[in-house]
Amino acid sequence: MKVFFEKVTDLDESVEKLFDLIGWKELIKEGDRVLIKPNYCANYENGVTTDMRLLQSVVDLARTRTENVFVGETDSTFKDHTNIMRSFPLQCEFLNLSEVKTFTHKGLRLPEIATESVVINIPVFKTHTLTGMTLGIKNLFGFIQDKNKSKYHHKIDSTLMDILEVIRPPINILDGIYSLDERGPTSGRIRQTGFLMASRDVVALDMAACEVGCVDLHQASHILKASKIYGTKPEFSTDFRIECEVPVRNKLDECTEYLQQNLVTRMLLENPAIRSIAKRVKNTLEGPKTPKY
Repeated sequence: MKVFFEKVTDLDESVEKLFDLIGWKELIKEGDRVLIKPNYCANYENGVTTDMRLLQSVVDLARTRTENVFVGETDSTFKDHTNIMRSFPLQCEFLNLSEVKTFTHKGLRLPEIATESVVINIPVFKTHTLTGMTLGIKNLFGFIQDKNKSKYHHKIDSTLMDILEVIRPPINILDGIYSLDERGPTSGRIRQTGFLMASRDVVALDMAACEVGCVDLHQASHILKASKIYGTKPEFSTDFRIECEVPVRNKLDECTEYLQQNLVTRMLLENPAIRSIAKRVKNTLEGPKTPKY
């Protein structure tokens, strides 16, 4: 499956070029419903969340084809969709995907609208202490409607494979305008890297992105697993590389994952005060963010 790479000079031109290369007008017919899934985790920040300018550009382009364009996200323990909506300056409708009609697949509660729309997946190029890399496949984890998604962290690879069975976005645009490594997904080194990638196939996109980041697929086991299940071999060529430092799981990560498997702990974390304290403790133990450059 083909994967395309573009260094960004003019953002709107780059987005339109990548959309044309993947043949987006074959995928989005006039009048179709389009659901755009960005990567948002708490507060908006370059390198951590989908670039707002990129999201706006994709919304504007999709609306030249259909008026039925929506941006959707689910709530999570540390993410309130209502507050996220207030921070969006975009001129389109937002859907709280935790509150729409549900279908269940292998015990996962997922939004039915994701199977009834043309999904545009816009992940961020960054590392993750749980999965090594968090790219296109990992962004689909955000479709789970449960507020406390951490209960799936101990079986993250199999959970992601289950989601892939029923939600395979036909348009995937990787946001590498800024990138994050060393820790992730919300702290670490943020760099202005100035690129986008695109593919019709999310597995191919992730494999190619690992190549760009000089990341061995064994460091991102969910991508390796998906590549074997689907026999994916990306057609991709660029000399552009950035050295990504993939985080190594430490005792804090292992302790956090263990606690997240416990029902009592998960219930306690639903309390805003306890959740706030837990987040401050975690940030203190992880240390300060590496300055941007």
